[in-house]
Amino acid sequence: MKGSAIVIAPNWRTHNGILCLALVVLAGIAVAEPPAPRVLIVGDSWAASVATRGRSAAPGDVPGFGSIEKALVAEGFSAGLTRGDATAWGGRRADQWVTKEYLDILTKEFESYSSFDVLFLCIGGNDLLRAAQERNLGEMSEGEMRTLIEAITRDVATILDHCHAQRPKLRAVIYGYAYLDLDAAVRAYKMGFHGLSSTRFNEVLYELEKAKKGVAKGRPWCAMEVNIAALQGDDGPPGDPALGMPAEMHVGDGVHPNATGHEKMCVATAKHYIGPWLRGASK
Repeated sequence: MKGSAIVIAPNWRTHNGILCLALVVLAGIAVAEPPAPRVLIVGDSWAASVATRGRSAAPGDVPGFGSIEKALVAEGFSAGLTRGDATAWGGRRADQWVTKEYLDILTKEFESYSSFDVLFLCIGGNDLLRAAQERNLGEMSEGEMRTLIEAITRDVATILDHCHAQRPKLRAVIYGYAYLDLDAAVRAYKMGFHGLSSTRFNEVLYELEKAKKGVAKGRPWCAMEVNIAALQGDDGPPGDPALGMPAEMHVGDGVHPNATGHEKMCVATAKHYIGPWLRGASK
């Protein structure tokens, strides 16, 4: 018809249906939340390194290698099951974590996240390094050395027991240290160890790790991944204290494993302990 316009009337019912569907989809995306964390990572710079995010020795957060989470994903778990934001803290010692200030941090984490099934603890190395800076460990008597190791392991036990008291069904794994290269640490950090050899330090470190293994053994809900010789290509202790940590396995300071080093140790930890525990807790 002359002068008439062709008007295409929209089907509002159809359009409204599409709009509603789109809103539902978008709402689903908006409310989607990451999985609740099931593994609490606690400790020092080694703990911060294996965490997806931890705390640096200086104020602020620090991204880690995410080694333990990657190992769990390889075991078939979804990402996002680990948390170390407040408790994987560079530079920390065991004797700090047993003070009220630090125990309160642990308590708060358990109060905030009822989903934790596993504690991943790496601690005690800085206590030994500080002792080595204060005096030559090689000149300590047998009794003095025993007193030092007992003090560190007593603090490790206190941390474990405090966490277990917050969650009685909690399982815990102690992530052990590998031999260090003390000479590389001296060069990197200009540290002084009163002439202590790297070999002798590693011999003492091995004794500490054996004592921590004893702490785990005395608690049915706890285990320890012994890593003392893991980075030397040796599946078990004692390895070679004189060899220390191979250069290709650390970040250049002889103390901190690189991503490759932590991946090797975390894969074993996830396979031996954390993976089976998480599967068991889900049943």
